[in-house]
Amino acid sequence: MIAIFLLSIFLLTTPIAIETASERDVLIDFYHSTSGADWISQDNWLSSTVPHCQWHGVLCDDQNHVIEIQLYDNELHGPLPTTLCHLTHLKTLYLSFNSINGSLISNIGDCSKLENIWLKANKLQGNGGMLP
Repeated sequence: MIAIFLLSIFLLTTPIAIETASERDVLIDFYHSTSGADWISQDNWLSSTVPHCQWHGVLCDDQNHVIEIQLYDNELHGPLPTTLCHLTHLKTLYLSFNSINGSLISNIGDCSKLENIWLKANKLQGNGGMLP
């Protein structure tokens, strides 16, 4: 009976931890996809002891959900990962003045809360060639 009670408590509290870990995993994927080791500022990124909401350029709400990524002019290069839209609370993506390449992720429409996306002066391509 005690085991069932403890399992119930675990299951009731686990989704928050899983969601937080999932957001951390998305950020780690983003870091690797955009060559994070070469960024100008990468303070706290990939730290196992610093919460992801304290990583350089990551802004979170009161529930520790990522709502904004601000990494403009930071030497990001490589494609944006398709996992980016797994940040279900993401409202702003400010990545101008980097060298992000490839195409805009095909599932960008799945970023349901994304309101602002700043990708000026990158190397993204669309059907018509390089985007301005």
